[in-house]
Amino acid sequence: MTPTSHRTGTRHPDTERVVIDEAGRLVIPARFRRALGIRGRGTVVIGVVGDSLRIRTIDGALERLQRLARRKGRDGTSAVDGFIAERRTEAAGEDRRAEATKEDPRAETTEEDPRAGPGSAGTRRTTTENA
Repeated sequence: MTPTSHRTGTRHPDTERVVIDEAGRLVIPARFRRALGIRGRGTVVIGVVGDSLRIRTIDGALERLQRLARRKGRDGTSAVDGFIAERRTEAAGEDRRAEATKEDPRAETTEEDPRAGPGSAGTRRTTTENA
């Protein structure tokens, strides 16, 4: 049976009225659980979108995150590729500091901070390593 809106009397096959109990719980109707492949007790991801609640399966939420991660940025690189490049730059700086400390345990190194934008305040950081 297709639910009927209590306000307009029109039919909305993708909506259903549910009750929220005193503890804030609601029951997801069986036909919606079946449509999403939710069987028995499980975990979903829920969020507010405008004036609505969006409920996603864990698999659905993961697929969405993977799609977002694959998107290309303005510079043509993916978010993942940008993160990996940034992490490699940071790791190289850590390696340089470790080498300098081996040579002189009280070494002070100054380098560009890859997390700060060019020309911005705080683009250089100085570290003093003590043995």
